Amino acid sequence: GIRAFLRPFDGAIDFSAGWGNIARYNVIKCFFNGIGAGIWDKLYDEAYNGDVDAYGNDIEDTNDDSWEPEGTCMNTRFFKNRISKVFHPISLAPITIGPSYVIYNTFDGFSGGSGAYKLNVAPPDDPNKVLDGYIYIYHNTAYTENPDNNAFSIYEGVPYSRIKFRNNVFRAPRYAIENTGTVLPADFDMDYDLLYHTTSASAPNLIKWKDVRYATLADWQKSGAGQEAHGMSAEPLF
Repeated sequence: GIRAFLRPFDGAIDFSAGWGNIARYNVIKCFFNGIGAGIWDKLYDEAYNGDVDAYGNDIEDTNDDSWEPEGTCMNTRFFKNRISKVFHPISLAPITIGPSYVIYNTFDGFSGGSGAYKLNVAPPDDPNKVLDGYIYIYHNTAYTENPDNNAFSIYEGVPYSRIKFRNNVFRAPRYAIENTGTVLPADFDMDYDLLYHTTSASAPNLIKWKDVRYATLADWQKSGAGQEAHGMSAEPLF
C-alpha cells in the first residue's frame, strides 16, 4: 500500500485505463477525491474499468468523494474500507452497465448533502434516460454526528433505479433516509437495513419519503412505500 497526503485539488488514485486494477491497503488523507475509476467522456466504453477492486483502504478528509467510479464499471468492488470525515464516502454517478458493489465498509463523519451515498443512474447527456447499471450496497455502516446531515438523501429529479440495499446501518442526527422526490423509479429496493436518527428540532422524524414525514419505521412500512419490510429501527450501539 501507499500513504498519500495533502494534495487538496487532486485524487489520490485514479484508474483511467484497462481492466483489472486494484487499490488495496492504502492510507489516503486530505485529497479532493480518494480513489476514482472512470473517464468522463468514455462512460459507455467497455474497454475501461472492469474488474476493479478497492479494499482495505483508510481514506480521510477528502473534499469530495472517497470512491468515485463512473462509466461501465462492470464488476467494480469497493469493500472492507474505512472512510472518515469526508464529504461523500460513495459516488456512483453514473454506472452505465455494472454491476457495481459496495460491501462491508464503514463510513463516519460525512458531511455532504447526499449523505453516505451519492447515486445517479442517468447519463450527463440525457438526464431523463435510465441506464442499465445495477448497484448493490450490502453490509455497510454509515454514521455521522454532523447535526444537519441525513444518512442517505434522495433528491427530486435525480433518477434512482436498479439499486439494492441490504443489511446496512443508516444513523444520523437528521433523517435516516430523506426522499424529497414524488416518484420512485422501478427496481429500487431497500430491505433488512437498520435505520436510526438522533432526534433534532429541524426533523423530529425518522424518515421522509416522497416528501411525507414518518416518525417511526412502522409508520413508513404501513404507508405502502414497499421498502424495508424486514427493516429495523434501534440504536446500533457500536
